Amino acid sequence: MVLALISSAVSFGLWRLGWLERLESLSWDWRARLTAAGPTPQSEQIVIVAVDQASLDWMRQEQALNWPWPREAYAVIVDFCARAGCASLTMDLLLSEPSVYGSGDDEILGQAATGYNHLSLPLFLKWENAEESLWPAWAEPSLLHLSADQGPEIWPQALSGIFPVQEVAHGVQLGHAHGVVDADGVYRRLRPVLVLAGRPIPALGLASFLTFMGPAEIRRDRRSLSLRALDDSWNRLLPLDDEGRLILHYRGPAESYSHYSAAAVVQSELFLRYGQPPLLSPEFFADKHVLFGLTAPGLFDLRPTPMDGQFAGVEIHANVLDNFLAGLFTMPAPSWLALLCLFGFPLALTPGFTGRGGISRQVISWLLGLALPPALALVMAGRHVWLPLAPVSVAVILSLLTASFYLHAGKERHKRYIEKAFKYYLPPEVVRRIVESQEDFRLNGEEREITVFFSDIRGFSSLSEKLLPNQVVQLLNRYFTPMTKLIRQHGGTLDKFIGDAVMAFWNAPEDIPDHSDRALEASLSMQTALAELNPDLERDFGLRLSFGVGLHRGLARVGNMGTAELMDYTAIGDTVNLCSRLEGLCSYYGLSLILSGETKDACSGPFVFQKIGLERVKGRIRPVEIFTAFYKASLDPGFRDILAEWEDALDHYEAGRFSTARDIFARLAKVRPDNKLYQVYAERCRYYIAKPPLKDWDGVFSRTS
Repeated sequence: MVLALISSAVSFGLWRLGWLERLESLSWDWRARLTAAGPTPQSEQIVIVAVDQASLDWMRQEQALNWPWPREAYAVIVDFCARAGCASLTMDLLLSEPSVYGSGDDEILGQAATGYNHLSLPLFLKWENAEESLWPAWAEPSLLHLSADQGPEIWPQALSGIFPVQEVAHGVQLGHAHGVVDADGVYRRLRPVLVLAGRPIPALGLASFLTFMGPAEIRRDRRSLSLRALDDSWNRLLPLDDEGRLILHYRGPAESYSHYSAAAVVQSELFLRYGQPPLLSPEFFADKHVLFGLTAPGLFDLRPTPMDGQFAGVEIHANVLDNFLAGLFTMPAPSWLALLCLFGFPLALTPGFTGRGGISRQVISWLLGLALPPALALVMAGRHVWLPLAPVSVAVILSLLTASFYLHAGKERHKRYIEKAFKYYLPPEVVRRIVESQEDFRLNGEEREITVFFSDIRGFSSLSEKLLPNQVVQLLNRYFTPMTKLIRQHGGTLDKFIGDAVMAFWNAPEDIPDHSDRALEASLSMQTALAELNPDLERDFGLRLSFGVGLHRGLARVGNMGTAELMDYTAIGDTVNLCSRLEGLCSYYGLSLILSGETKDACSGPFVFQKIGLERVKGRIRPVEIFTAFYKASLDPGFRDILAEWEDALDHYEAGRFSTARDIFARLAKVRPDNKLYQVYAERCRYYIAKPPLKDWDGVFSRTS
């Protein structure tokens, strides 16, 4: 969470400093192109009459006129629009210099404009002083009126203006043609009003709108613009950005509006004057908003927009007019929504790098982080809302990168901790698998099923009395080295040495499905290894060793236990205590291995089990079924017969037929005088014959020590 907040704060700072403006602008252009609405009922009413290359060629070839054309040609177009009953006509031409064809040429256009009161022309505003710093007396007053309670100072102030020549401008509405150019040179915004000499100058597209809709009062609030007809017949409420600008909602790519060649319009008007069929019917232009402008590449009126890098200036004005007609501009996202996305997305996505789930959760977080902000921003753009995408995406990417780095660093620390914690307990390959694993082994402790191992050297105290202290250490090292090696080779976790005893367990920290089989295999292999080691021990130390092993499977608490300064990875619980008790029974029965029934039932390897009986060990009420085990391959046929007799004798014993059982045990003791087990049971039968147990005796031998 902290990383997410820091990443969001960094991205917010970069955003406010303007360092993400270029990236945000490019992302908006992508959204604007994908969500362009295309023609609407309002845009169907907009027509562009273009001075295209075909018009230039026709005028040069047929009329012997080069650019610029005489203004009489423009007057022909005005007359055609007046004849057709066009809703408005906007001529995107800066006619600030007298015509090169003489003042009479200007007057012809002026007369045509006077007869058609829906014409708008641009003027050029300047931000330095000039002779024409005041509003000329001959210029028409603006149809736009400032609200009575707001002065002109709230709008950007121009210091001077370049007007169309007086002969042309009389009776014409004027609008400024100053688009807002972003830092990358793209036209995305518009200042709806500029002020000159205290008079509001609407944008050219807005002037076109007003020539059709009539005069209006304008009022600006912090984030909105209100237009209201003076006769209250209509109103518009439009969103502004923080700098009081309108964000244009482009309808589509270049030539989204109907285009007609200026040459065709001129010819049509001339044909009509001479009673000939026109190329273009005036009826088609009835009630249409006509914008006249330059589209030929050589006339250099092409501008970059979000839609296209080569977008005619007249088409920008057409989009402005379209937006006013529809009352639809793009709205900047509310600050609370932008901040919610900026801080919310990283906070929602970084938890994918915590807890369980591994790489899959991280991949999902990355996919969502890369997809959700653009998807939401695209949906909002379709609803005409500019939701900042660059700062949100940067915040998400920063948070995911820092979370990935933090996770990687944590994993490295975890790996080092695991290596340190387990390198003395587990085989190197097991430690490597644990380190490479994505799992959380919960080193603070967890309850899981394990197979516990206890071993102890028989009679070691008396043996050590015959040796010097340094010889005792050497002897134990010679013994422990091969024994612990076998434990680790079989996947066991070496817990601790307790004097001459060894404790180990299987199935922690790594999951081992056949952990009981492995524990038993290790125990039997240790018997073989000790038999091979004993000749060397007898040669070097003058003695032979034997040991007993107890195995039990059950639930135990496994994990790091101790203090903050000193801890050990170990297992505790009743399972461990019982295993220790089983190991202690080895000496009593003269066996090298005793395992519980739970362990025996879980084994599926090549083993033969010999049931020892039912024991109620000290401290437990529930009896334990105990066994010893052998490899099948190690048994000779004679011993198999002995096992069969043993099982028969044990059945008699548990059924209370002690005399019959005694005879069989005694016979087995003579056949195998080295096996203390048969002698123990023969003596136990004699005891029960002399002192019979209770009638409800369940065959369990209760141990008190």
